[in-house]
Amino acid sequence: MFCELLRLAPRARFGPARQAHAETIICRDIDGGFMEKRLKNARDYFDNITAAAYQQFMDGEVTFLVAYSMAAGLYHLTEWVWYHDKAKVQAKFGGHLSSSGDLWQQVENAITDAGLIRE
Repeated sequence: MFCELLRLAPRARFGPARQAHAETIICRDIDGGFMEKRLKNARDYFDNITAAAYQQFMDGEVTFLVAYSMAAGLYHLTEWVWYHDKAKVQAKFGGHLSSSGDLWQQVENAITDAGLIRE
């Protein structure tokens, strides 16, 4: 199953749903059907967006949409991790981190060329 942020729930762009950092996504299955899923935490985001896009990138024909989905999935991953696992992140990397941007800087420091994802 390949999931993309094809459509957000009506309130996900603004207001309480966005603040709760839960998004409704539309997933396409192999047969071309669609289903709606709700992402509630960083693991949901990783499994349904980032990992699925990576698998599609590695296994299938690489198109602009596939490459863009993979890059977007990686781009937003630190935001989901920061929002849902802030205490764990600060315990691992130190209390000096104060935003998902600070977490991303840790990723860029640890992984060569990670900055390409943000460009």
